[in-house]
Amino acid sequence: MGKSLLVLSTEKSLSVERLESMDKLLRPVAKRLGFELVIAGDGVSVSVHHDLAPLVDAIDQQTRSVCELVESNRALIAAMAEDCDQFSEDNGSAQYLDDVID
Repeated sequence: MGKSLLVLSTEKSLSVERLESMDKLLRPVAKRLGFELVIAGDGVSVSVHHDLAPLVDAIDQQTRSVCELVESNRALIAAMAEDCDQFSEDNGSAQYLDDVID
């Protein structure tokens, strides 16, 4: 599983010393949060990028489970339809509730 990224960009170019200072200051914070730190130049912007692989895997598993449920329901409905057809053939009628209603 990949780590999330903490991305820091700056509006203007920074000296090597300033980049090193920012790195020294922010890397422990990122590590504590479970992130990897990336410092980029030009344009102040800080964002967090999460690893979406676990979410995608969970959605994929859930989709497979739903598909399996659909197939088992189709098989059950088909079996019930066969039983219905067999009952109709044996009794000559598809009116199951006739005795109950009379």
